[in-house]
Amino acid sequence: METHPKSIEIADALGSLLAEMGENEKAMEVFRKAVQLSPDHGFEKYLYLGQMLVGNESLECMRKGIDVLERELLMANGPRQEELQTELCRALCALAESTLNHAEEPASVQEEVMQLLEKAASLDETCPEPLQVMASLYIEVDKPNEARDCLKKSMSLWYSCEQPDDSQKEDKHAREDPVEDTPPHEFRFETAKLLLELGEFETAGEVLEGLLEEADSSLDVWYLLAISQHSLGDHEDAKESVQTAAKLMKGMTPEDDYVLMFAELHESIELAIAQESKGENK
Repeated sequence: METHPKSIEIADALGSLLAEMGENEKAMEVFRKAVQLSPDHGFEKYLYLGQMLVGNESLECMRKGIDVLERELLMANGPRQEELQTELCRALCALAESTLNHAEEPASVQEEVMQLLEKAASLDETCPEPLQVMASLYIEVDKPNEARDCLKKSMSLWYSCEQPDDSQKEDKHAREDPVEDTPPHEFRFETAKLLLELGEFETAGEVLEGLLEEADSSLDVWYLLAISQHSLGDHEDAKESVQTAAKLMKGMTPEDDYVLMFAELHESIELAIAQESKGENK
């Protein structure tokens, strides 16, 4: 960066690397330099800044990034055009979600957010993200039926609740082959959170169990799974999930947020088990 002060490529690459390493302050400094070097070319720096900044400055960076991205898309063709369409779809969803999160009253930005998401969906009909963010919007404006419909449509693009038949269970390759269109871990975790908010506890549990099959050390996933099991009345399973999480929390202090969260949940589960036992003994 110091030996090539005018190199836009180096600035963008360095900023991206710093952001991925969690060096946000340094990354922001580099991206701001990149903006000065080339304000109308390269959308990535604006989208990165939009993620790292807060308030109106964050939204302004996202909008600028989308403007630059749309201009690049107009001049692209072939595989690059498809790639930029996917990037624009994701950027519009990120702006919609950020706009919703920054609003004091979700209803006040409902129309703006819906326009962004409808545009995003038109760019990539196979992407589940616009519909999932729509579901989040409908939850915020207290329209659970609409939220449930949107989430169901979103999940239909990647999630199958069908159980494998006996031949599939015996086929090692059938079990291990990954699903190409499966969204990333973070996206599916958000799916589970929305399902829980909508009272879809069984489906939420299935999504969470799928996440644990990939990586079983996430306390957040174990916590939501225990909640889904507890909500379904599967208190013993919920207790087992909490006990598994307790092993992962060894070394944490009693004041740690995770320890407090799980302690409260464990107390609620034990109370439910005691009440069930009391009812059976009557």
